Amino acid sequence: MMKRALSSLLGLFALTACQHTQADAPAVLADKSEATRLALKQSLMAALSDTSIRFGASDPAVSDTFSILPMPLAPEDDRSIASPTLYKLVLRGATCLAVRQDDGAEFELPNVPCRAL
Repeated sequence: MMKRALSSLLGLFALTACQHTQADAPAVLADKSEATRLALKQSLMAALSDTSIRFGASDPAVSDTFSILPMPLAPEDDRSIASPTLYKLVLRGATCLAVRQDDGAEFELPNVPCRAL
């Protein structure tokens, strides 16, 4: 009985080992054009249900990590505890994704051309 259970379990492991998933590859924007940056911004605004986002200093055409800055302070505010949100660009198959660093949330970027690093 134990041999049969062990044999079945090993067979299941062998079967799942044969099924391979596409690994995520670190990615960058395919080019440095303003149109590609605008496509990234618009895709993220739609995914995040936000009407405006501001990117940090990193260049997503050079580095796979980029940041979205917090909203600016209101005139009556003098300090904020908000910090930038970090994302990583990844390529899964032919699909470009932005993966939020703090919680792993993934956002497809359908009209954003990316290339693997």
